[in-house]
Amino acid sequence: MTNITTEKWIAPVFTLDTMAFGIIKLKNEFKPYAEELGWKVVVDKKGYINENAVKMFHVEIVPVGKKCSPKELIERKDLLRGFTFSILGNTIYKDTGIPKNFNTTWRAFKYKEDGNYMLELRFAEAFIIVADLKKIIKLEIEHPELSLLNFDCSMKKWYQDQLKILKRKAFMSKKRLEDAKEIMNILESCGMPKLSLKKQFFRINAKEF
Repeated sequence: MTNITTEKWIAPVFTLDTMAFGIIKLKNEFKPYAEELGWKVVVDKKGYINENAVKMFHVEIVPVGKKCSPKELIERKDLLRGFTFSILGNTIYKDTGIPKNFNTTWRAFKYKEDGNYMLELRFAEAFIIVADLKKIIKLEIEHPELSLLNFDCSMKKWYQDQLKILKRKAFMSKKRLEDAKEIMNILESCGMPKLSLKKQFFRINAKEF
């Protein structure tokens, strides 16, 4: 039986894009960071064409094997955040300085063809974590503190926030209500225990949360 805390199922990556002439320079800048993490530097050799019709390439720092366990990630989380500030401060924001909202974490669902949902978290544009939503919820149920430290957000709290939106439906737009229902349905399909509006808000009013 696999252990959710030591199984390798989280895919973290630090990534920047560059034109062909900048690949070697970026690889050399990434190398000491990768060595400190015990990870490796990889280049997407296929590249892609951006909106300005310029061919770009991903240069990335990834774990050996491309995935790591929750315990492995948490051991490197502070280093990764520090490297993110350092690398972006010396590259993208070298002339302008790092913006005030740099520490913002953005999240989104990614649907896979096999029917599973992945959660993508982006920290400061370049540090990305992608993981199976079912396993995130399982980790949070079994090891809530470890889950919060890894993903910087609680799936249960996210679910409860959507319930609050539905409770205040008279003050919400149709789009926001539809989005809240969709998020709840996805979370429930991935193992989040279902709560009714009546039950949930009785508990909130009773200060159980």
